[in-house]
Amino acid sequence: MILASQKLVGRAKSFAAKGLRARETKRSAWAMADQGIVSAGNFATTALMVASLQAQEFARFGICFEVMCYLNSLQTALITYPLTIRGTAVDDSRLRKLATGCLILTLLFAPVAIVGMTIATALLEGLVTRPRSELLHCFQLAPWAIAAILTWQAQETTRRTLICKFRYRAVFPGDALSYLGQAIIMLILAQHGELTLKSAFASMAITSTLACVLQSLQIGVTWVKVSELRALAVDFWAFGRWSLCSSLSTAFTDFSFSWLLTAHSGLNKSAAFQVMGNLSKPCNTVINAVPSVSMPTAARARSEGGFKAARRAMVRYFSIGALVMAPYLLFLVIWPQGIMMALYRKNAASYLQYTTLARVNVIAIGLGYVANSLGTFLQALEETRYQFITSIANTAAVLVIGLPLTYFGGLWGTLLGCIICVSVRGGCNLLFLNRVKNKPTKPLTHEPIVLPGAAAEAGITTAESTAITPN
Repeated sequence: MILASQKLVGRAKSFAAKGLRARETKRSAWAMADQGIVSAGNFATTALMVASLQAQEFARFGICFEVMCYLNSLQTALITYPLTIRGTAVDDSRLRKLATGCLILTLLFAPVAIVGMTIATALLEGLVTRPRSELLHCFQLAPWAIAAILTWQAQETTRRTLICKFRYRAVFPGDALSYLGQAIIMLILAQHGELTLKSAFASMAITSTLACVLQSLQIGVTWVKVSELRALAVDFWAFGRWSLCSSLSTAFTDFSFSWLLTAHSGLNKSAAFQVMGNLSKPCNTVINAVPSVSMPTAARARSEGGFKAARRAMVRYFSIGALVMAPYLLFLVIWPQGIMMALYRKNAASYLQYTTLARVNVIAIGLGYVANSLGTFLQALEETRYQFITSIANTAAVLVIGLPLTYFGGLWGTLLGCIICVSVRGGCNLLFLNRVKNKPTKPLTHEPIVLPGAAAEAGITTAESTAITPN
């Protein structure tokens, strides 16, 4: 009788384990599919801009896009990153309140994006060199770029709200509308000869708005009191301040290479550098999707089996990602000119001289993947303070090594500087992981606080709980 009971228990555990693995596999597939949509849309957008614009105009677009990504990282640190952590511990009704509060905080954060994009576009349009009578022309691009970044940040907030509950299937239609939608609109504009910087940013703003509305309807936004919003802002600041410091410290690393290359070597060289970066974007599907699944898995594994269990989980997903990227990277090494001719069409001839550069860039892509994976592991272990120290070391490497190499070595110096700087980042992450591997395991805790108002509105956690959310 006892043996029979033990067998039943063993079978029940086996079925439960199989069911859990099946759910994780399905979740991973949808995560990869969703990230594939995002990466494919961004990749197609950039390819269309390269194929349709002259090198100098594309360089302006690329630099603006880098500034947008940097400003988004600041909003991510203070809003969407805490959102993805806090959202894992609340039910659907409280998630709606959390999402609404985050959308309001994103709106309050808008002046930072507005000022940043206004300055960036004005500098690119020649604010310094134009005569005073033409200064108004320098700000004509700014409204379109501002509309694009504000709607992008709003849609990213709704997107992360769905992702924090691992609802990848639900987030898929909105992301397809946003990222593939903008690529389709730009393709139509390009075919009619109407694709410009202004129309490109307008396309991004339109599709991001539509996707934000769709995902807001999926979530079901609700009313948030001022007192609740204040409590949320205080909690998010306490949680995201180290991430914000890390993002601020990357001001020199995110786009300093492009700006220096533009100032010293001209827009044509900057465009070539950005084209090389665009060739790596097919790998972003893996580079961004792996953390979405590996971070929560590693966090759970560590809470249940310690550091070694978490490391096994990370290595498993890291290896899968590497195997998926390997064929494309191999093809990029063997025949980069074929990819350029297929993507950039009539403007490909301007960049075929950089095929050797594209081959060497594969080293930077591989090292970047390793460094990002190690950083994701640190985040899963809740070691964001070490992430900040790593970003400081990376910034120092850029200032001391990367930028001088760019100044004196042009494109080749830029690439060598990128390889050295990403190696520094990966080495720091590896050093800190070795330091924390013997630290006591933090339990999974989700201690709720009661927001001002009715007790029924409680549920947003304030404990520094384990990161069980996608990146």
